[in-house]
Amino acid sequence: MGNTIGGFTNTYNYAAYLYNIDGCKFSGNDVESYYSILAYYLNKTSAATVETEISNNMFKNGYYGFRMYYGANVGVYHNTAVGSYYGFYDYYNQSTVDVRNNIFQGGNYALYSYNSGSVFDYNLYYSTGTYLAYIYQSGTNYPTDLHHCKQWILLRI
Repeated sequence: MGNTIGGFTNTYNYAAYLYNIDGCKFSGNDVESYYSILAYYLNKTSAATVETEISNNMFKNGYYGFRMYYGANVGVYHNTAVGSYYGFYDYYNQSTVDVRNNIFQGGNYALYSYNSGSVFDYNLYYSTGTYLAYIYQSGTNYPTDLHHCKQWILLRI
């Protein structure tokens, strides 16, 4: 908690590689690295003594802002994740992954979500590329190019 992580001497690095942890809190960090954070098989079972939460972090200047694979019972709150390719990479997470009140910015996609049940609410997305997001769910691609998103926003105002 509360760390500044960066200044790596190699090009391809992880500031945090959180793998197969039951009960993990990664909070209040300022992260600058190529791959930033990889949260892989995070969970919170009854055996854990703390809630699994990734919150109040700044992930910047990397290829990926934030990647999360196969998560369950995880809270992702109040983070800013900026990646030159993806802001947030959401892959096969369960519906008990709560992604709320974050800012995601990517060069190609602000959000890349593949066969995931994550619940998203009150997040801000920004892409410097053609697409805001890529969402694939059970054989269906959802339109998320900026043209469609602008139409949707205009219709909702």
